[in-house]
Amino acid sequence: MRIWVAALVLAVVVTAAVTIKLRVRRRTPVGGWFSHSSRSTGTSSVIGTMFAVMLAFVILLALQSYQRARDG
Repeated sequence: MRIWVAALVLAVVVTAAVTIKLRVRRRTPVGGWFSHSSRSTGTSSVIGTMFAVMLAFVILLALQSYQRARDG
């Protein structure tokens, strides 16, 4: 039963993310939001750092869950 709930939550989150991305992309100006690459570098590095931290937490939680299952 839990696996269906997890799959449903995952499907809803992915659908929401794709929808938001497409709506934002539709509203972007022709030249893009940033006309200078030096301005976009800061934004890209912040987004990349946030992604790396989130990925590290997901990997940590997965390894802890695996260890608990193995011990059980």
